[in-house]
Amino acid sequence: MHEKTPYGESRRDDLVSQIHDQYHASLEFYTRGLCKRFGFDSEVDDILQIFYIKVMQKSEIVQQGLEKKGYPYLCQMIKNTCLDLDRKKKSLGRLKDDVGYQMPKVVSIDDLCTDIYTTSFLEDLRKYLSDSDSEIMVLYIQGFSYDEIGKKLTMSISTVGVRIHRAKKVLAKQLSR
Repeated sequence: MHEKTPYGESRRDDLVSQIHDQYHASLEFYTRGLCKRFGFDSEVDDILQIFYIKVMQKSEIVQQGLEKKGYPYLCQMIKNTCLDLDRKKKSLGRLKDDVGYQMPKVVSIDDLCTDIYTTSFLEDLRKYLSDSDSEIMVLYIQGFSYDEIGKKLTMSISTVGVRIHRAKKVLAKQLSR
């Protein structure tokens, strides 16, 4: 088969087939355990589908990771997918509960792409907060913990907490108008 690039469609498809043939059963078992831990019991197939899409999109990087780290690399990819999904769930709750942003009445796991619901809110956020406070709140709303935000922005957890608390007060006043 003709390849356009070093990691063309043929190599990508071979990688996906290799992962599926060698690891799928154990990846599915691992994903079930993570889904129970995160409370996504019925979402195993969806998470595995997202995983395989990532493998296809980043086949060269996945191949390198698989060669260097083996099966644990694939497990980490699935764990990161679950963490992202968990953050998105937290994000919806934080928008509604913490800053009073009105969310749709019914949100299923299929609707957890919060971009639809947060785009206008995040634009408004920058009107009311400084750039650094906006950056902190965007990460917070995306579901990152205080510790994760502190590490990303190189600040202490307590500073993150204080800045989020103050930003919530500012936003509550502005959004209640």
